[in-house]
Amino acid sequence: MADDARQKDAPRRPALDDPVESSALPSSFPCPFCGTDDSDPFATFGGQASTAQYYCNACRTVFEAVRWR
Repeated sequence: MADDARQKDAPRRPALDDPVESSALPSSFPCPFCGTDDSDPFATFGGQASTAQYYCNACRTVFEAVRWR
């Protein structure tokens, strides 16, 4: 019963795409090293299934980002 009350009081969030059905990656992601948004998808999967690899064109670094939020 307490779970029902928490669910009713919780703020509503917009529905996210189903991670299994959606394979689209963001076209760019902020680089954690230099902070620029000038990055391109490098690989669909990184070291974990929930990460993707991006290449930063500014500092020429490959980094991983979480695929789903």
